Amino acid sequence: MDQAPRVYPIFILRSAKSGFLAKIKTQVSRIRKNVCVNKKDKPRAVRRRLRRQIEQQINADALRRQFGSELTGTIVTAVCNIKYADKLFIKGAAVTQDSREQISRRISQESMERFLNSVTIDFGRIENPVAYLQTSLYTYHQKLLQPSQAEPVSTGTPEQPLADWELEWLERVKAKRHSQETE
Repeated sequence: MDQAPRVYPIFILRSAKSGFLAKIKTQVSRIRKNVCVNKKDKPRAVRRRLRRQIEQQINADALRRQFGSELTGTIVTAVCNIKYADKLFIKGAAVTQDSREQISRRISQESMERFLNSVTIDFGRIENPVAYLQTSLYTYHQKLLQPSQAEPVSTGTPEQPLADWELEWLERVKAKRHSQETE
């Protein structure tokens, strides 16, 4: 009972191969779209200096301890793009440099902590985390700026008193941090 060797039609192999290649091509084209063309318009030392300024402005070290290094790095990149990118598009509309300056002056460690505590970010479902955070940060700070456009930058104290559960949560966080620092 010799079995005849299986013969696969060649067109089936080619179609499977072309499907695989098509999938790879779409992934590569998606990657190319996300690459910033003007990224190298400034020398590396200048880009690093600008990034360090943003890290100081938002106190990135404290945010890294609280929210993790990966998220903080992505946030720093998003804030750098908001402040220094040649062109910025939020929800498909170009944003003026003046508006971006107002928003970037408003960004601080306190506002970043409030933002990060108020949102849930699922990076598994987001294709471009930097672009997502740019849009989210910009709209969040724009909303903060809207009601008090004429007022100076707030001192970091909220306008509304905290709810009881928020005060309890803050106490638990402070106690946990204190216990971690004493270890």
